[in-house]
This record gives sequence, C-alpha cells and structure tokens, in this order.
Amino acid sequence: MSILKTFCFPALLLVCCFISLSAQSQNKELKFNAYSGLFSFRGSGATSNAPISITGPSDEPGLFTAYPFGRKGGFSAAFEIQAQRVTKGKQLLGTGIGFERLQSKVAFDSVATQIGRLQSKGNVVLTNSFITVTPYFGQRFNVRNILLDITAGLDIAFSTNVYGTAKVRFDKEYSYSHRYSNYPVDFRPRLQVQAAYKQIGITAGYSVGTQNLYNSSGIDYLQNEAYADFLRLGISYKLR
Repeated sequence: MSILKTFCFPALLLVCCFISLSAQSQNKELKFNAYSGLFSFRGSGATSNAPISITGPSDEPGLFTAYPFGRKGGFSAAFEIQAQRVTKGKQLLGTGIGFERLQSKVAFDSVATQIGRLQSKGNVVLTNSFITVTPYFGQRFNVRNILLDITAGLDIAFSTNVYGTAKVRFDKEYSYSHRYSNYPVDFRPRLQVQAAYKQIGITAGYSVGTQNLYNSSGIDYLQNEAYADFLRLGISYKLR
C-alpha cells in the first residue's frame, strides 16, 4: 500500500490533470455541488462505544478518549466546485476542489474523573475538516432528457482541523473538548453518480480512505488503525 500511495496516486493526479487540460473537448462545464451524508471510520481503532476521561484542573477541564474514531456517523457537510471537459465521445475529464466538515460519533456510558468513575451517557463527536482536490474521469450517458454521469476519481484530502467535543451530565450539563493533531494527507478513491436535468442534478458518491489516521492524531502509544469512509448525497447546480 505504501508504494501505491507514494507513486500511483500522485501519478494518477498528474495524468488526470494533464488529460483534462489537453483533451479535445466538445464543451467545458463548471458545477457547484453541496453534499451531506454519512462519515465514519473503520479499522481496529474505530469503535461505537468507548470510555472517556475528564482531565486537567477543575477550572479548565479537558476531554480525552483513546478511541475518538467513531463507527457511527454525525452531521457532515461538504461543498465542491467541479470543472470538467466533455469530449466528443462523452468522456468526462475534470478536477474538483472542495471543503469538508465531517463528523463521527462514539457513545459512552461512564466518565473517569479525579474523584472516580461516574455514570453518564452521551456521545463524543469528532469533527474533521478537510480541503480536497479531486481529479476524476468518467463517462456520460443520455437517458431521454437526463444526463447520467458516472465518474471515478481520487480525493486528495488535506486535514485542517480535528477536535472532539462531548456534553456530560452530572448534577448539571458540562461541555468538554479536546484538540487532536491534524492528519497526514489522505488519498481516498471515489466513485460517484450524478443525474442532471438541465442545470440541476442529484449526486451520490462513496469515498474510501487509505491513510491510517489513528496514530497521526497524537495517540501514539496504541498500535491501531482508523480509516475514513464518506458516503455522500447531494445536489448540483451547473454554473456554465
């Protein structure tokens, strides 16, 4: 996998960008896409339930869990601008630039504090922000008045912010947070289908992360794995 990530993925990026710029095209298109969907983690370090601890001084308490990577999805949103060329044979060649704010959840039913373990239920929400560059290629089909685009590409995801939050109720409700280290660049193969009528379209896609994000988050004493998956649904508007 390391050879694949260090050679094949950058090579795919360069090839797609070159083809996109040099191909003999029938027309050029510019689209704005807005997505929501289900974001979660998979791997030995991903979990649905985990213990949490409240650390630090009483006037500035902090939240910590060694297993922040949730198998359950939270609220996620993404926005993307796509520029593509449509060749005479209806092949699609393009690149997308986007911003993602993706959340996963881990449930807890007890909290370790300085006075012992206390019962409290809730979720740790891990919020992950990314800037993405996505070269892709595909094929367009005409189904009566509907344009059906099937594409395959590569999300190159640059982590910009990672933090966990939780609300814990004892005698009253308390809010806690913890800042994690940004991830290394993640390469996510992505398949997507879009059906459009005139300027409006609906989109469904699935991205599979290949970079282990667990130890890069600053939790370096446990050898686990956590990979990001994003199932997206959204709408598209053709700008030109």
